[in-house]
Amino acid sequence: MKSKLALLLALAAVLFVFAGCADNSEDIVGIVGETPIYRWYYEAHLKKQLALYERNYGVDLSEPAYRTEYKEYKENRLTDLIGITALKDEARKMGLFSLNSDQEAEVDKRYLEYYNLAMSSFLEKHGTDEKGYRRAEQEYIDWLGANSLTPERVRSSIRDEYVLSLLYDSLGKARGATDEEIRAYYEQELINQREKAESEPGWFGENASVPIYIPQGYVETARLTLNFNKQQQQEISTAADAAMKANVEYIEAITSSGETSALANSKKKASDRLDKAFENVLERCYKQAEAQMQPILEEARSGKDFMELMRQKSEDKRMLRYFVCETSKHVEESYRAAALELKNPGDISDPVRLEQGVCIIYLVERPEPGQRPLELVYDEIKKSLSFTANTALDFELWNEYAKKAEDEGIVELFIDKL
Repeated sequence: MKSKLALLLALAAVLFVFAGCADNSEDIVGIVGETPIYRWYYEAHLKKQLALYERNYGVDLSEPAYRTEYKEYKENRLTDLIGITALKDEARKMGLFSLNSDQEAEVDKRYLEYYNLAMSSFLEKHGTDEKGYRRAEQEYIDWLGANSLTPERVRSSIRDEYVLSLLYDSLGKARGATDEEIRAYYEQELINQREKAESEPGWFGENASVPIYIPQGYVETARLTLNFNKQQQQEISTAADAAMKANVEYIEAITSSGETSALANSKKKASDRLDKAFENVLERCYKQAEAQMQPILEEARSGKDFMELMRQKSEDKRMLRYFVCETSKHVEESYRAAALELKNPGDISDPVRLEQGVCIIYLVERPEPGQRPLELVYDEIKKSLSFTANTALDFELWNEYAKKAEDEGIVELFIDKL
């Protein structure tokens, strides 16, 4: 295993910028200056953005119903890569891709950290003996392949990121958050959150910022969700439409013939029958979803890391944590009630029925109400501010260098190859 990994690293070390692809035009979907945009790189970016889109909006743009939107989305995602490729072209011109041995060692270290983190979940599944290791490694390779990646490409991407950090340093662009910024954020958010908590306690659970002032009565939860499948959704929708239509006909019969008329009586019986049919369909679909959830619940209660289980099996890809109290309105009533019944961190609910399916709820914490000290949230604030700063810097530089490259006429995109 170690020799194979060493071989992969050695192979990746001699490949330039975008490793793992033959250098021919069929693998290229664009060029900025002298730096190509390889198909695999574009496809990996596209898949990542599609997953984020589905997580944020609940829509899978790759489905046939969104064919027109998907075509435009794919073209826009290729355009995304102009700026970052222009930055890489600038780094290439400056010779920053010619790393010394210490820098290459740092890239190797970062790749190994990524590799070990990725492999940990597969090893947990297959075991750490020789046979389990081989199976875990194969599943890791398969997982990469499903995302248009290989170990070489992963290392290449990590190397690119490292080189871009060198470029940012050479451009005098600061990254990260200073101690003063962290303290200022803490003090301002403490004021904001305390005011909000006092005026509108239910607001806190919907707030995406770092929790600094926690109102009374909140629990922090996470959930693993299984939605109704397409067949179940269709059955529920059909039964609901039929029941609604029958109810409308019953109301029309009352209006036209009177509540005690034979027509109204007939329509009422039909409406009651279809209401019951809808309830039966819904109950059957819930029971099917609950049965599907049961082995996952057993796995979760056996000690499996719940967050990892969420990543693997939840159909809600947003990976959110929900702060819930008695007055929370951002979650369904069934969720709120089940969450507040959990007593101890690590407790997991029985399947809870939601509008779109079922979930199990994990109690992360029953946080102490009031102000959280700075030292407790310092790293969380730093991470949040650094992410915001880095994202803003990335977009700023991407846009700047994309415009520069386009003005210089060194951008060529092959839209017909998408």
